[in-house]
Amino acid sequence: MPCSDAMIADVHSIGPEKTVEEAMHIMADADIRALPVVNENGAVIGLFDIRDLMVDILPISASFKIPELRVKNIDAHLDQIQGSTPWVQKRLKLTYLKKVKDVMNTDVHNCHPETPLREAIRLMTKHGSPLPIVEAQSGKMLGIITMQSALSSLLDIKEIIKEEEKNGK
Repeated sequence: MPCSDAMIADVHSIGPEKTVEEAMHIMADADIRALPVVNENGAVIGLFDIRDLMVDILPISASFKIPELRVKNIDAHLDQIQGSTPWVQKRLKLTYLKKVKDVMNTDVHNCHPETPLREAIRLMTKHGSPLPIVEAQSGKMLGIITMQSALSSLLDIKEIIKEEEKNGK
């Protein structure tokens, strides 16, 4: 089964010069966790996702101290580490104004429509979801595949197998 069978073609994307605030609004309005970042030719140049946003919002001191606390099995909140909650407002004010290109993940893996679904699943389990599906020559985004869309395709395969077993094939 090729990736194109699990591909979502109607995909929201964003340009690299847009602001993080614009990206956040698109993601919130569409109830999605990631936006492919495309250039003027429609080629995928990055991925802006919730994780990258949250990492950017975290104060440096918190991102260094949290792993330490987890190792020691101590339950601590960021407010306790930082001392108060205003850090969120300060960090957000700075983050909102940033360009998507300054926060996006540029280490993006992708597939072509004819790539076997099993390869897309392998890439997503190793590098995360979503996985852009691009034209081989131009790199232009045709859609994405997500863990959820792959799961739906796998369930479709199971139904086909059940139907074939029922019909004695």
